[in-house]
Amino acid sequence: MSVAVQTIDLAIGYKTRTARQVVLDGLNLTARTGEMVCLLGTNGTGKSTLLRTLARIQPALSGSVKIDGRDLGQLSQMELARRIDGLKNFVYASSSSVYGANTKVPFDVADEVEKPQSLYAATKRSDELIAYTYAHLYGLPCTGLRFFTVYGPWGRPDMAYYSFTRNIIEGKPIRIFNHGEMWRDFTYIDDIVQGTVRALGRPASGTPPHAVYNLGNCRPQKLTDFVSVLEDNIGLKASLELAPMQAGDVTHTFADIEASRRDLGFEPVTPIETGLKHFVGWYRGYHAH
Repeated sequence: MSVAVQTIDLAIGYKTRTARQVVLDGLNLTARTGEMVCLLGTNGTGKSTLLRTLARIQPALSGSVKIDGRDLGQLSQMELARRIDGLKNFVYASSSSVYGANTKVPFDVADEVEKPQSLYAATKRSDELIAYTYAHLYGLPCTGLRFFTVYGPWGRPDMAYYSFTRNIIEGKPIRIFNHGEMWRDFTYIDDIVQGTVRALGRPASGTPPHAVYNLGNCRPQKLTDFVSVLEDNIGLKASLELAPMQAGDVTHTFADIEASRRDLGFEPVTPIETGLKHFVGWYRGYHAH
């Protein structure tokens, strides 16, 4: 595989940054400095190798909009996957956000997902379409897993449950959108791992060999009730700032997991009382050092 790299200038947001143009067997991929992009290929010996990894970019756009290399990363990984002889399955992470503002609950994998409410949702739906196309063109079995509000140890500090915990412990207020009228299908990380491992062992079939599944707890919780359980585990009361609905958000997520149960043997077993107890214990231990 030939790799040519040249430096060019790109205007991103309100800033000018440096970018690299990478050509992989005639496939032009532009990776902006700051994006999280894994460009994978071969090093001439036939062995897979990581050619380039760049960090994620958050351009200076109004409203704290995040734009990252999610689609480009998906495309580069699919390009690698189709070149690996004997690869049996390609499993990738999608999101419940693809359902947008659907009012029909629970969300079923057969529901319409063509009206995303955020850029993040649009990129996740795009990932699914890219995988579907590769399954169609190259017969590569692909399985997309729509994760529902994952929480637990080692999560991202910007996630709501993580920042809520930090602010409650530090005596800072937490912001609750839509004045608390929000419901989420909070799913503990151990249950997500269980479903992902099961999907790895069950390649998609059909024509083309592509499938999507919901991985959720199938038990939506009101956000204020979730905060109450968090307070009980921390031993402190939260100071709430009730705010209007934010742009790009949705009021409900609720996973229909019948297909996941049937095809993958997926079964979530962790209630939020148990999951948040584990998380708060981990948080205190981790941040004590």
